[in-house]
Amino acid sequence: MNHPVEVASVRKDPDIIIIGGGPAGLHMIFQAGMHGMRSLLVDALPQAGGQLSALYPEKYIYDIPGIPQILAQDLVRQLQIQAEVFEPDYHWGEQVSRLEFRDDNWTVGTQTRQWQARAVVLAGGIGAFAPKKPRCTALEQFETRGEVLYHPQSVRDWQDRRVLIQGAGPQAVEAAIIAARHGACEVNLVHRKDAFEPAPGQTESFQNLRQSGRIRVHVPYTVSALQGEPALASAVLKGYGTADRQVETDLFLPLLGYGAALGPIKEWDLSLKQGGIPVQPDSMESPKPRLFVIGDLASYPGKNKLILTAFSEAAIAARQAFNYIYPGKRIPTAYSSNLGPLSLDITRPGE
Repeated sequence: MNHPVEVASVRKDPDIIIIGGGPAGLHMIFQAGMHGMRSLLVDALPQAGGQLSALYPEKYIYDIPGIPQILAQDLVRQLQIQAEVFEPDYHWGEQVSRLEFRDDNWTVGTQTRQWQARAVVLAGGIGAFAPKKPRCTALEQFETRGEVLYHPQSVRDWQDRRVLIQGAGPQAVEAAIIAARHGACEVNLVHRKDAFEPAPGQTESFQNLRQSGRIRVHVPYTVSALQGEPALASAVLKGYGTADRQVETDLFLPLLGYGAALGPIKEWDLSLKQGGIPVQPDSMESPKPRLFVIGDLASYPGKNKLILTAFSEAAIAARQAFNYIYPGKRIPTAYSSNLGPLSLDITRPGE
């Protein structure tokens, strides 16, 4: 169904539109705010965090300066709290389908709305990709009911449920371990062969839970059909060289990894090379005017795809964007220790 596109009414016109809600995009809000610029952020995923929320919300991260360890989901939460002082305008679960530069402004549009700003920042990470889906009858029917999840968010997703997981990689194995330890009444793990790949340090836990029966492993099988009316009740497992079987389930997690699904980005003439967009590392600007790229989508010699690298790229992009948005204005000296509680009224030029 097509919906009419209307220019969005937001609290105030943004200076910068950020596409991508991972750690790079969230920190971009803060860096823009430190230079007095208002941000609007839009992301196709339903929640903040990008790769951190999609792949390992309950895993620890150890390489954030000054923080010995922090859960991925807690880092996302702290980035949002840090950015909130600058009153960002968030739009989750909306895929950008239009990106156009005309009359000295960028227009960014989704299926239902559009915005304009002087600068755009592409902060795509795993959010620029899509989960691989199994060939499974009635998959979409149960997706719409929330009984098929590609991004399990917390242990609450599987408490007291019969969980069926398909996959063999670290994400699938870790999900099975967490489900077995945190309240799932039954855990079934399905793959075409007995070649599971636990993350470092999880091999023993996986083997112990498998041997005790807390994780029931089905090989060589794949999930071929989901059944139930109206709610999900069971799944058919197609056997390879063995008879098909059926298992009861009310939550299906197809964790088969991610595939390249850059979607509309491929149509925007951005000189994509091996999944990245070339930028000038001293400004993070792409070949397009006032279009900046940070995070995993940014490509330049010596690029190191780390979260802290993306944080630095956000700071560089913010300074360059300021020069475009406020030509002739001096970049404010915005040391956080001097500003104290930050405020747009303090840092925004000309107000």
